[in-house]
Amino acid sequence: MASSRISETGTFVADLLPRAGTRWCEYEKKALEIRKIAGIGLSDRLDPELLALLLNYKIVRLTSIDELSDTTRIKISAQWSGAALSIDHYGSDFAGLIIINDLQSHRRQRATLMEEICHLLLGHRPSRLDQTG
Repeated sequence: MASSRISETGTFVADLLPRAGTRWCEYEKKALEIRKIAGIGLSDRLDPELLALLLNYKIVRLTSIDELSDTTRIKISAQWSGAALSIDHYGSDFAGLIIINDLQSHRRQRATLMEEICHLLLGHRPSRLDQTG
């Protein structure tokens, strides 16, 4: 049965989703939930910084971490775009922490921020970092 909700284009929202039961359908449902949280329509631009604020995620920029030397910051910035950690279960004021490499282009930062938000929303486990050599 088709949904009675209609998008801005006049299409039933259910008709916009991939075939039910597929992982792609679940991803698109999550995307619709994200847009609902942000209070935007299907064709509106999604601002990842506003979304992070609405989700109570703290954004920290690499250049604001005073404890890093310039050499370390430059080395990290050449190899790394961002990281996210769910911290709400540690009694924090924030649900998540996202660190963004603000030495990269603004476009890259926005893409990385959205990727890190999705990692948190989807409950992905953080990658393990190992030093080699």
